[in-house]
Amino acid sequence: MKLHRLVILIVIVLMVFSVLFFLTKMPVSTHVETVSYEWSYRGFSVGYLLAEREGFGRSVTGGLGGKVYHVTTLAESGPGSLRDAAESSEPLWIVFDVNGTINLSKPINVKSHKTIDGRGAQITISGYGFSINGASNVIIVNLRFDTAKEPGIDAIEIRGSNNVWIHHCDITNYSDGGIDIVRQSTNITISWCRFWNHDKVMLIGNDPSATADEVICVTLHHNFFFRTVQRNPRLRFGKVDVYNNYYYGWQASAAIAVAMHGQILLEANIIEAEDRKTFISSTAGSDPEEGYIKMINNLLLNGAVAKENKPEKVFRREDYYTANIEPASEALKERIMAFAGVDFPAEARIMKDHKLIMEDFRWKEIMGDPINVGVSIKLYAIVPPYRSPSEKAVIYEWNFGDGNIIETKSFSISYVYSSPGNYTLKVSLKDQNGVLLKTIYANARVISSSSNGLNSSSSTADRDIGSENNFFILISVILLFIAVTAIFMASSRRKYWFSNPRSRT
Repeated sequence: MKLHRLVILIVIVLMVFSVLFFLTKMPVSTHVETVSYEWSYRGFSVGYLLAEREGFGRSVTGGLGGKVYHVTTLAESGPGSLRDAAESSEPLWIVFDVNGTINLSKPINVKSHKTIDGRGAQITISGYGFSINGASNVIIVNLRFDTAKEPGIDAIEIRGSNNVWIHHCDITNYSDGGIDIVRQSTNITISWCRFWNHDKVMLIGNDPSATADEVICVTLHHNFFFRTVQRNPRLRFGKVDVYNNYYYGWQASAAIAVAMHGQILLEANIIEAEDRKTFISSTAGSDPEEGYIKMINNLLLNGAVAKENKPEKVFRREDYYTANIEPASEALKERIMAFAGVDFPAEARIMKDHKLIMEDFRWKEIMGDPINVGVSIKLYAIVPPYRSPSEKAVIYEWNFGDGNIIETKSFSISYVYSSPGNYTLKVSLKDQNGVLLKTIYANARVISSSSNGLNSSSSTADRDIGSENNFFILISVILLFIAVTAIFMASSRRKYWFSNPRSRT
């Protein structure tokens, strides 16, 4: 009898556990809505977005006509995740029911006929980025790509693909390319995006021997390149139409480089120099052949210098499409500042050179790992692109928390801490009149060279917290099952003891 009851109890517990398990594994997204021009989500319509298409990528439709996929989790993979949607083979219009950061341990391979629509949400991609490889008809809108986790990582790589539109995105602090367009990718438009705190922003054509890249056609319009370093873009072969962009304070010897018979048309851009004045070069690195540059009605500010090179060899835009060119003016500059990029705020932060300083591709890291006494570090006050001219910082007051305060006109500084300790680092940003605009804080842990240089807090970031949670859940279920079984058996034993007097002797 006792065995019979025990078997029944085990079966009941297993059935309950199975039901709960399968409920947790059921997809939380649904594919019941079909996308038309009239369809909208959170007040953002498909038709309104597609009306903004321009340039070489003007024919893209993304997931139009496909189903709607609601991203319901920030998990890297699994049901309801961005990866589950983007790597699907069917046409999808992907929207977000969540806000936050999606931390990737490998790239998301975006398939054909996808719209990744971040409008109405606040989504940041970090760690790795997107790979659009051998795909066509892809739209990515209103996403921020912020900080690679290791060398050689692109925010977005477009390889052997066509009809791609990147619109109203932010790209910052990746270790390789911001947006790289290679291997005969064509009919691409990058519009209303912001790039900052980034070295190699945009490579278009990655091989001086790849003559097939002559088919590459890219449009860049209404983008904000803010204190980037180089490759804005760097072009080999192909045709690039650059109009109505705002370039501010590039950090390399030239913001743009074009070689290997590449053709670049620059019209009605605002080009504002800081320390570096040369804007464009018709040669690049060891590439053996020059590129061609044509310039029309650009606004050069603060001593910026830009020269044409054989403009007669540059393509004519009207042979391909008609563009809505606005005059290069202060009004256009302020409009790009105000509206380029995503529609949610980016925070200023203090960063330092990445510890892998000997890598080919360098990027920056948030203050975290300890700093060694007596070792020079380079610090940066990383400010997102200004939304208006009134936000422009001219004076940087660096308070290192050890009693030293240094005022400079540079957003970067080298410093050596002389004593170990925990310091609060503060940077006060001021305008040209000394009026405080913003204050940025960070914690600096300084150790002696003999101390352990490992940061204990950073080691937990790479652990599989989800696996740990699953393990504890499994243990809890097992313990609960044992407890219930023990109680049942004890109860049965007690009833038997009272009902059978002979068992007491």
